[in-house]
Amino acid sequence: MNTSLTRKGKAVAASGAVLGLCAVATLAAWSDAEFARATIFSGGFQAEASQTQDFTSTSEVLNFNFIPSGEITPDTQVQTTHWLRVAKGNQATVIVKAPTAENADIAKLFDVTVTTGPCGTNGKTIQSGKLTQLSDAPNALTLPAATDGAAGEPQALCFSATLPSSAIADLDAGDYTTGEVTWPITVTEVSTNA
Repeated sequence: MNTSLTRKGKAVAASGAVLGLCAVATLAAWSDAEFARATIFSGGFQAEASQTQDFTSTSEVLNFNFIPSGEITPDTQVQTTHWLRVAKGNQATVIVKAPTAENADIAKLFDVTVTTGPCGTNGKTIQSGKLTQLSDAPNALTLPAATDGAAGEPQALCFSATLPSSAIADLDAGDYTTGEVTWPITVTEVSTNA
């Protein structure tokens, strides 16, 4: 009887060893590494800016001419329109960042409003306040995608500035100078992949 148990024990041990080896082989298959390679081509994206809706002249940097005569009259609003469009690619979002002013002593006196749409229309206000206190305006505008080789529909931003006559009293003699103001505008393509 003892011999019979020993043979059964040996058979169970042998089958356990076989099962153990199978388990190891299966585990190895589960942790097998495979690699895939692909060449990925990105699509093109190009945004354009212009001072005119027909985009006869485009530029990375637009020089706004708020004051055609070179001087601003207190309490008189001056405006300029900035046109944007997608020349190539998907629709895009526009962020109008806070402006920086070369002459902050003068810039802090100006009341500024930035709206969507061309000047003279009732667009949505995206920035408003003293020039030096404006903050970023995310998702200020959505630019339609270019289609079939044609640029997307142009969209506009209107920049308006006023120097209140009450602010003139804060100026000292010699403060009547000029200074450049820069509005960074970021155009980001929106992915069409979900």
